[in-house]
Amino acid sequence: HLLSEPNCTFKLFYLNRTVKSIIFKEEIERLKNQFFERFQVFHFLTKEQRDIPFLNGRFDKEKLAVLTKTFIDIEDTAHCFLCGPQEMIFLIRDELEAVGLAGDRIHYELFFSGENEASKLHIAEVLEHKVDGTDVTIIDAGKEFHFVMDDDFDTILDGALAAGADLPFACKGGVCSTCKCKLVEGEVEMKVNYALEQEEVDQNYVLSCQSVPTTKKIVVDFDV
Repeated sequence: HLLSEPNCTFKLFYLNRTVKSIIFKEEIERLKNQFFERFQVFHFLTKEQRDIPFLNGRFDKEKLAVLTKTFIDIEDTAHCFLCGPQEMIFLIRDELEAVGLAGDRIHYELFFSGENEASKLHIAEVLEHKVDGTDVTIIDAGKEFHFVMDDDFDTILDGALAAGADLPFACKGGVCSTCKCKLVEGEVEMKVNYALEQEEVDQNYVLSCQSVPTTKKIVVDFDV
């Protein structure tokens, strides 16, 4: 759009865990240098502290309120494109609509997997094998996070998020592989898997958003 519309401006609010985890970082920097007067980039990080406190941590209602008041001119915004976890997309969408941006100017995609009868049967069988109260150790960014699975949650990802872990995820439907990790100890069964190749599964890689613990102790590594 920057190439085809010489009068347009573009602002990118990009949330990542660390500087190293920023996807397309070099390409974005090149575009920023090429269109320095019309393209602005704001990097938000959840695992590294920035000099500006506002750029630390996930988007929440308070942070979005500041963005819409200070950084985004709602009346001058033609389109807003959202990408990320469903909860975040809906949070941002609702805030934008609340401050006056028309719904038809907000664009996003939701990734999900349809369940046929065979997959429903498989999921039911997996849940029958679930072990309650599993001790889980998560290795992430060189640190260990320990928690006990709450019976209210089926998957490692949901249990970890509820326990306060900050882990990468997006679709939560077994499609995108953002939550991919390696099973180091214990056993799990995945509800569905539309992202990993069989070779990866054979090497003990799993999707944490689909992994149901079937042993009393689990260790998974997000750093590999």
